[in-house]
Formats: sequence, structure tokens, C-alpha cells
Amino acid sequence: MKKVIYSMLALLLLLILTLSIAVPAMACDVYSTIIDVSASATEVAPGSTIQLYILETNNGIGAAAIHDVHVDLYEGSILIDQLTRLSPSFGGDAGNDRYLSVGETWTWTYEVTVSDDTRYTVIGHGITAYEDITYPTYAYEMAYVDVKVVSWYGGWPCSFWKFIQYAHSIWGRFCDRWGGHDSWSPRYHWGHWGR
Repeated sequence: MKKVIYSMLALLLLLILTLSIAVPAMACDVYSTIIDVSASATEVAPGSTIQLYILETNNGIGAAAIHDVHVDLYEGSILIDQLTRLSPSFGGDAGNDRYLSVGETWTWTYEVTVSDDTRYTVIGHGITAYEDITYPTYAYEMAYVDVKVVSWYGGWPCSFWKFIQYAHSIWGRFCDRWGGHDSWSPRYHWGHWGR
């Protein structure tokens, strides 16, 4: 009976040791990525061309390399491109091994022409042994940048009017400083031109 008890205790101890070694080894491979996007300008004139800078970083733990990495790029709600390591202006694949390794950052530069206020959204994808790492399961796999279209004082007619007002205010301050409101002062005439 003693032999059976000792055998069972030895087997239980062996099982505990095996689990304590195997489970942490499996838990060391933690998959975690983060994507980011920025723009060369966030306020532009209509028809301007800007660059989008896209970064995909593997900040996981262990041997959590990710393959088949690609980024979906949206202009508003429309998918305009799918960026891979074969895309122009791609960089960052150390060793050219096709894996987004832990600590590695892949980069893309993408040129767009902006004609209206637009939100550019990027959603990253990457395959592990278990799943597709993407948004919404991985919240950091989605990022966006807003680009606004602006024009100087709202376009030519408005800008011309603003320029006249600005010039008048400067000239008026000059006249006020050097003699007040006499008959040659633009500020004096400004009020009479509209009559």
C-alpha cells in the first residue's frame, strides 16, 4: 500500500512540475500590435496632395511573430487600398523574413489628394497560429486622422474684402497716431463711401 501511495504522489508531483513548466512557456507568447496613422498636414487647401504615414508595431512578448500583415486604408467609409510589404514605400521588415517580429515596426507612406474634409482610417491585420489579429478584437488595430479643407477667409471674394478691411485698419491706426481724424484720413472717408 505504501508503494502505491508513493507512486501516486510521485506521479502527482511529476504532473505538477510538468504543468508549472509548460503553462508559463505557452503564456509567454503574447500577441499585441498597435497601428498608427498621421498626415503631413491636417489643414489643406482644396485639391492639395498630402502624405499619410502608417506604422504597424508588434509589441508582443515571446516568439509572437505575425505573418501575412496588411493594412486596410479607408477614405471616409470607402476602402481605397490594402497595403502589404509589397506596396511602394514599404519599410521595416528586418531581415526581409516576411514576419512582423516582436519589437519590429513596419512603415508605409501613402499619397492622397484631398478635396473635402476627410477621415482616413487604417485597420491592421496579421495572422498568428490562432487568429487574425485585427479590430475590434484588438482595439489598437484601428487608428484614424482627420484632414480638413480650408481656404483663406473662405475664397477669393471674401479674402479680397478681408484684405481691404485689414489695409483700412492699418492705415486708420497710422492716421489716428499722426493727427487724428482729419479730412484726408481713410477712417473719415470710410464712413462716407457707403452713402
